[in-house]
Amino acid sequence: MVESLKSSAEKYELLAEAAQSLESKLNFQEQAKDFRYQARCYHDCLEALREFASHIFSLDPFDDVC
Repeated sequence: MVESLKSSAEKYELLAEAAQSLESKLNFQEQAKDFRYQARCYHDCLEALREFASHIFSLDPFDDVC
């Protein structure tokens, strides 16, 4: 998902470079920025989930007993 969003951002950046009108260029740049933001959010969320899961699954249930 993250790679797909990054790829979309790159495509919109290319469209922005090729756009003839300033309005189109700004629109494509804004969309590219939105895709990059979404990619960062997904990436950060996945990292947080991995960290959370590593804490949950690394716990030894017998630690409290010993």
